[in-house]
Amino acid sequence: MGLSLPDITLNQVLLRVGAALLTLGAYGLAAAVASRAAGDRGPAYDGRLTPNPFTHLDVIGLVAAVFYRVTWMRPLGADPREFKRPLLGSALLVAAGTLAALALAFLALLARPLVLRMIGSNAGFTAAALLDNTFEVAAATALLNLVPLPPLLAGVLWGAAGGRARELAERPATRVIGTVLVAVLLVSGAAAPVFATWWRFLRGLAGF
Repeated sequence: MGLSLPDITLNQVLLRVGAALLTLGAYGLAAAVASRAAGDRGPAYDGRLTPNPFTHLDVIGLVAAVFYRVTWMRPLGADPREFKRPLLGSALLVAAGTLAALALAFLALLARPLVLRMIGSNAGFTAAALLDNTFEVAAATALLNLVPLPPLLAGVLWGAAGGRARELAERPATRVIGTVLVAVLLVSGAAAPVFATWWRFLRGLAGF
């Protein structure tokens, strides 16, 4: 399998960065709200209870958005030991982020034809292109972050498992290794057909 290093234009870079920022704002806020609801106020004290995407931004995740139309946020810092029910709380956190990203994806998809009708000329096409990219980035982010691997959101499940798994999750080296594995998944092109199928499925679900 060859390396997947797509050529992109400056316009695509700007659109995908914008889409990633919109996704991170919704995704990060939802995860932080879920963490607080589950019993851990740490992310709120760290300033993560906000839709400000720059608070949630992970630089490598942003690069992934530019080249592969998927992203992830920097570690939320949620501690499953603070949850009333560690496993349930961790699952709630992952579910909240996933649902927020999917909601944003569907909103972008449904808003696109309205924008094209309401806004004319180049501004309308630019806004529609941003919505297209937001749909793809948000939908792919919802899917990829279900993989229980740091740095992805579902990596929080390691902490909920306790014992050796929690110890490994707390090591910086684990996040580095996880990031490398995710990068290999993207750069190798293995994730591309999965994302393409996922995008087609969601578009069909929405009637497009």
